Amino acid sequence: MPELACVNGQVMPISEAKIPIEDRGLQFGDSVYEVVRAYSGHLWLFDRHMQRLKMSLDEIGIEGVKLEEVEAQVKMLLKRSGIGDAIVYLQITRGVTPRSHVIPRNITPNVIITVRHVPQTPEELYTTGVKAVLLNDTRWARRDIKTTNLLPNILALNEARRRGAFEAILVEQADGTVTEGSHTNVFAVVNGVLRTPPADHRILPGVTREFVIELAAREGIEVNIAPLPVTELMEAEEVFLTGTLIEILGVTVLENKMVGSGTVGTITKRLHRAFREEVRKAIESSEA
Repeated sequence: MPELACVNGQVMPISEAKIPIEDRGLQFGDSVYEVVRAYSGHLWLFDRHMQRLKMSLDEIGIEGVKLEEVEAQVKMLLKRSGIGDAIVYLQITRGVTPRSHVIPRNITPNVIITVRHVPQTPEELYTTGVKAVLLNDTRWARRDIKTTNLLPNILALNEARRRGAFEAILVEQADGTVTEGSHTNVFAVVNGVLRTPPADHRILPGVTREFVIELAAREGIEVNIAPLPVTELMEAEEVFLTGTLIEILGVTVLENKMVGSGTVGTITKRLHRAFREEVRKAIESSEA
């Protein structure tokens, strides 16, 4: 089944997709994006991703994007690819103009969509858990906007991998609180309460994060959304990561120290089972 791209409504193999060298997304990172998971052809939490995309576009002032057309293009491309378990990447750049820091008027955005097979997280990691390390958060102040300015995230993740870890958990230097992972949101179970940092300007309001908070409430799990000191994270009974690709993934080693008993925790496993059950029901509903 072919992995496809759609550039401004034109469909082609990914290898043939091109943008001009003066696209502001290329030259300045002047663009926003979303990553959406498809399970058996069902676009999971798609409406929430589109709502966040609109917020990102509004925050950086990209105008002239008809989101209903973008949504239709995503669905069309997924169907044409024939890929059931897919990762859909959607990027909107401000457009093409001679290089200048000043944003010109009447510029036409570029809409880029790709559909690929999902890079599967090894299933055994959901049983064994993963290792994470702590790094200083060196990103800009508006982390709530999903822009393509990801160099600090990339450097943090690669430092984590160099140290043999799956993820880097980022810590605000000013007050010693946890923000998020390089490409995930962070949860901890502290004294039986599920903790996660608030969705302010310091973190990306993850779609999976939001769904997990709702899921925990339905499961009768107490949730506390408040700043999370790194000292409390280090003493947590459970730590887990959330994200579109990984779903809910337990951390069992943090900075070479076992988290809790060193196994994936009860609440982590319970939430992941509930998450996959919700996915199953959504697939069945879409096929009915």
